[in-house]
Amino acid sequence: MSKAKILAALLTAAAVAMPAQAATVLFTSEALASNPGPAAGETVVEDFDSPLAAGYSWSSFNRTLWSNPGNPTGNLFNTGVSGYAGNIPGNTTRFASVFGGTSASLMSTNMLKSISVDIGSIDDYNFIDFYQDNVLIGTITGSELSSVHNGSWTGPDTNRRFFFVGGTFNRIDFRSGGNSFEFDNIATAEVPEPATPAMLALGLLGLAALRRRKRAAA
Repeated sequence: MSKAKILAALLTAAAVAMPAQAATVLFTSEALASNPGPAAGETVVEDFDSPLAAGYSWSSFNRTLWSNPGNPTGNLFNTGVSGYAGNIPGNTTRFASVFGGTSASLMSTNMLKSISVDIGSIDDYNFIDFYQDNVLIGTITGSELSSVHNGSWTGPDTNRRFFFVGGTFNRIDFRSGGNSFEFDNIATAEVPEPATPAMLALGLLGLAALRRRKRAAA
């Protein structure tokens, strides 16, 4: 068999061996009162107090726009404003708020396999969309996040840290049909860079050539 045919066969085998990613996003959660942190293997990429992590960017959202209680026009708060944003229990630093009819898109240059985030005062009009290269793979609604979803600023059922897994994604949209969608302390785990089929094939060809040389020398 020619080297070209061997390489083609190896590439095909490598492609078949690479499993397809599921497109179902699942989640678990813990009450914020228990002070849950990121999931194992995750790193905080956005806390709205430190610089945004390298490789991440926001669209339709100004993370530098600060709002005071008397002037609730921006995206970030340190004190909740009735009708606009509710305090996230236990949070004494800045948090983000998406107002009614708007959204905020967090994008990563790398594929992600999980994300966790603090969410406060969950409402049924809050939504999280997960995209893989701008293809929607799943949406989680506020009514799915909590069976209560009444916007309570204090209830353990509406103020929780959520852990999302399933498929791979590189864009997450936080959107809301009303005031407001509050969140903070976003952590992610990136998908490890796999060996490409071409690199795998070349490596296998190298091993095959080495075996041939050993047999010839024997």
